[in-house]
Amino acid sequence: MFTIKGVSTWFSFKYAAISIAQLVFMFLSTVMAFQQGLRAGRRLHDAVLSSLLAAPLSFYHTTPSGRIINRLTKDTSEVDKNLAANISFAFRSMLQLVSTLALIGAGAPFALPALVALMVVFYRLYHVYQASMIQIKRLDATSRSPVLSSVSEALAGVVTIRAFGVEGPLRARHAALVNANAAMSLANQGLNRWLGVRLETLGALSTLMAALVSVEQLGSGSASAAAMGLLISYALQVFALARVLLPQAPPLV
Repeated sequence: MFTIKGVSTWFSFKYAAISIAQLVFMFLSTVMAFQQGLRAGRRLHDAVLSSLLAAPLSFYHTTPSGRIINRLTKDTSEVDKNLAANISFAFRSMLQLVSTLALIGAGAPFALPALVALMVVFYRLYHVYQASMIQIKRLDATSRSPVLSSVSEALAGVVTIRAFGVEGPLRARHAALVNANAAMSLANQGLNRWLGVRLETLGALSTLMAALVSVEQLGSGSASAAAMGLLISYALQVFALARVLLPQAPPLV
């Protein structure tokens, strides 16, 4: 027969083993994600550079310089700096979300229908958010190229611009281009707040429903206080994970 101290020690060893396994898995997944991200960034850079070096002169006469600079700076920077981190973070958050839902289902089986309904709502929100975010990213890239072209053209023709005294009109034109690109950043922030408000509202309503169900279950004696506490605490965690996971998903599509 195990004593209380022996049982506590056994569970402590199990918890420590699970924690160590989680750390090892997180380390390996992060290393693999960054290795693949570096490989993807290298392949993208080499492909773009090779295409530019092999392009005919007519390509440079018809293509704005800002578009070329945008491809060599912003696009490659997104792959180099953000892709691997987004993949690693989204993968860990997804596993944590799935494990949290599994714990809720094991500790409070009566909450499974509500979890299925929540997954449907999450998918609908993700679908709307993803479609809008892709269009905003496209418009942001399209509006950034004229800004870069304006800067490069002004630097190349600075002597002519000063000789004819047209700094004012060119400054106003550049400011209009910057404002057009900044509008896409504001649209991006507005879309994130749109998603955040809906997730926070949904989380508050779900937590309220979980608390009311807990009171009813405890009153009828059909569930234990431990199971109800597990339900409420993990219900809050589900929406916190969804709040950070959904905005990371569109860049991976």
